[in-house]
Amino acid sequence: MECKGLGQLIANYAVALYFTLCILDRISGQIHYIISEELNRGSVVGNVAKDLGLQLQSISGRNPRIVSKSKKDHFSINSKDGILIVADKTDREELCTHRSSCFLHLQLILENPLEVHSVKVEILDINDNPPRFPAEHFAMEIMEGATMVGARYELEGAQDPDIGVNSLSNYWLTPSEYFVLRVKTSDDGIKVPEIVLQKALDREQQSVHHLILTAVDGGNPALSGTVNITVIVFDFNDNAPKFNQSSYNVRLKENSPIGTVVIQLKATDPDEGVNGEIEYSFRRGRISGNVNQVFSIDPHTGEIRTSDVLDFEDVGQYTIQVKAKDRGTPTAEEYCTVNVEIIDVNDNAPEVILNSLANSIKEDALPGTVVALISVSDNDYGENGRVHLQIPPDIPFKLVPSLEDHYTLITQDFLDREANPQYNITVKATDLGSPPLSAQRMISINISDVNDNSPRFSQSSYTTHVQENNHPGLFLCSVIASDPDDGKNSKLSYSIRNQKIGELPVSSYFYINPENGSLYSARSFNYEEVHYFQLQIQAEDMGSPPLRTNVTVDIFIIDQNDNAPQIVYPKAVQGSTIQQTIPRSAQVGYLVTKIVGIDEDRGYNAWLSYKLQPSQDVDEFLIAPYTGEIRTAKVLQDSGESTKNVVVEVKDSGKPALSTSVTLLLFLEDNSEGFSGYKDIPVVSSSSSNLTLYLIISLIVSSFVLFLTFAALAVNCLRKRKGDTLCSADLCCCYTEQNLDTKYPYDYCAGSLRVQLNSDGPLKYVEVRPSGMISQPGQSRSCLPPVVDGEEFLFLKPTTNADTFSSSTSNPTDSANMEKIELPEEAYVSACPNHVYGRSSFVKVLQGKCDKTGNRTGLRKDSII
Repeated sequence: MECKGLGQLIANYAVALYFTLCILDRISGQIHYIISEELNRGSVVGNVAKDLGLQLQSISGRNPRIVSKSKKDHFSINSKDGILIVADKTDREELCTHRSSCFLHLQLILENPLEVHSVKVEILDINDNPPRFPAEHFAMEIMEGATMVGARYELEGAQDPDIGVNSLSNYWLTPSEYFVLRVKTSDDGIKVPEIVLQKALDREQQSVHHLILTAVDGGNPALSGTVNITVIVFDFNDNAPKFNQSSYNVRLKENSPIGTVVIQLKATDPDEGVNGEIEYSFRRGRISGNVNQVFSIDPHTGEIRTSDVLDFEDVGQYTIQVKAKDRGTPTAEEYCTVNVEIIDVNDNAPEVILNSLANSIKEDALPGTVVALISVSDNDYGENGRVHLQIPPDIPFKLVPSLEDHYTLITQDFLDREANPQYNITVKATDLGSPPLSAQRMISINISDVNDNSPRFSQSSYTTHVQENNHPGLFLCSVIASDPDDGKNSKLSYSIRNQKIGELPVSSYFYINPENGSLYSARSFNYEEVHYFQLQIQAEDMGSPPLRTNVTVDIFIIDQNDNAPQIVYPKAVQGSTIQQTIPRSAQVGYLVTKIVGIDEDRGYNAWLSYKLQPSQDVDEFLIAPYTGEIRTAKVLQDSGESTKNVVVEVKDSGKPALSTSVTLLLFLEDNSEGFSGYKDIPVVSSSSSNLTLYLIISLIVSSFVLFLTFAALAVNCLRKRKGDTLCSADLCCCYTEQNLDTKYPYDYCAGSLRVQLNSDGPLKYVEVRPSGMISQPGQSRSCLPPVVDGEEFLFLKPTTNADTFSSSTSNPTDSANMEKIELPEEAYVSACPNHVYGRSSFVKVLQGKCDKTGNRTGLRKDSII
């Protein structure tokens, strides 16, 4: 009853401990389960899904599974409810042997999304193993009369794989008048049983003594194990066993399987009975190496077998001392030696050893340069240990044998770092065994750079534009070069090659950032002085010796409107008044004079327009906005004044526009011929040597055209009065007789036409203006067909969509608005009746002659600016 109560108390403590550990484990945030060993399959360990906070309705779709590092799957999880169950028997002694704590670490893997959780299962020991002795029976031989009372005989103890209180606790021996049990404890805490002789033996009284040794553990209930001890009392033994020979030699291949018979030993004993029965064993203290682990001997037959794998490279020969002992009293022993020679087989792959390796090889290294020293080794013997070394054939390296099993890796061709900065060479070693074995080793060789590549610019040439009047230090462009070399050999510096621009060095115009190739201006440029620069930029690396490359940079200066117009005719001192006489009898449209201005700028910045400044006499005169011709707007005979003061503003078309004013003092004389022709108009100075001739020709032609115009207007007006309406819509020019527009003295049906001289030819551009700019309902118009004077002027063929033109601008004299004028689809310019050119808001001047078919020949195009 007391034992039963004690067992129940221990069980209660175990349950309390189990729940305490579970609670502590939940608090710590780890999944830790504690179970007892030997649970049946299907036993519940814990609800993993609940403990992890997983949704039960989604766990089956996530394919839960348990993964363990052990060879067996001791646990599994129910995919429906997430309960961890026992899948196989858990034997704590098998899993953890004698360790005090036994844990199995599992991993719970979930998919969609992928999750991994750690689960720790602790296996508690139960008293499921009784103490066991090494054998069920143990025999002792004691010679009668030769053993003194008090002699001790140590017995082999029992083993209990359980731990703690469930392990071995004590020994009990059956009562005997000759023997008594003593239990001693060794230094490592192991209890060792001994029987002590307490009374002298008498073989005649009792030749055999039977004892039972019981080992008991501390479990509840306690388990026990027994061994039968037989003490044999025998007579004196006077013959020892004998072998056929004192030593034996055996050869054995190292790849012999475990259990191979090495030798069968045979010893004889002339004694009878137990004194002639022989047992074989290895002689203790005379065993070389690990003979006990590699070989085993049958104690009855003397047969020696292999019990482990043989390795020639580990041990090439074994010397085994074998003992033959009879069972006499006392026992007699005899010894022999077995020499086992291990025969080598090709079971070891060769090894590649890198003895020396250059950190890097220059790419200009000559063929034959030593790169590495390599040796090979093979633990096998003979042909099995002979090794052949090779490298890939498609690399600029080769192996040269030096000493035995030593090789030198050298270069056999020239190297190029830019093509291959590194070589990964696979060195393969193959032995001559059968079958051959091989091994590989990767050797990385870095190729160091030499300065063998010149810098390379990203472009063959560079072009940039900069406006004149720029600030010094203005960024112009960047020239970019690269160098495939490495390190300082690829580091570049930029410079402008030593050259002069005019009389000054290039550094007074430009400078460059030597590090990044950014080009800057060193001064402000003037388009009127120079239009274009060409520089040679040099990129130089920092190698030794340095390499250089040049590139051309073209720099174009863009004109700005920085020059005001200049009056070249009539000649006058700056700020003075120009005096001119005109007849008092001059009629409306009388040519008073012509203002000629020039502008040193180019293109649109040099396109000049003329305008009268407001004054008391401004209503009596008109000025052509693009030719500068000043004409009378009314009859001057009725004027009582003798002088007229007219201020003319000449303005270019730049942005912002610049202008110059000139004052004309006009004297009215009764008999003055006024301004007749352009005899005194000076020629506009230009760089072209033909400008003077072209200007004179254009003035003469303009006078001729003006004369024809007046004649045509007179005829037209006479026809108008007679009711003749022969003026066609396509081939007439109309001039307003009444209510003449003060800004435009001419109004062509097809549009307004303007011709301006160019510096390198007779014509600079033809300006087309839409028709109907000044037409007023009820005005009388006189018409005449277009006139072609010689080969120099082109006129506009009439358009059929005048309304489109008239709505395109409200102020046709404004140069800014002129840019917005667009010709309709039907508009074109043609000097010949059958020749048509492309449509444009600004047309190109075409010079040439008309052939017999009415088409142009010998065309030359000058772009309109």
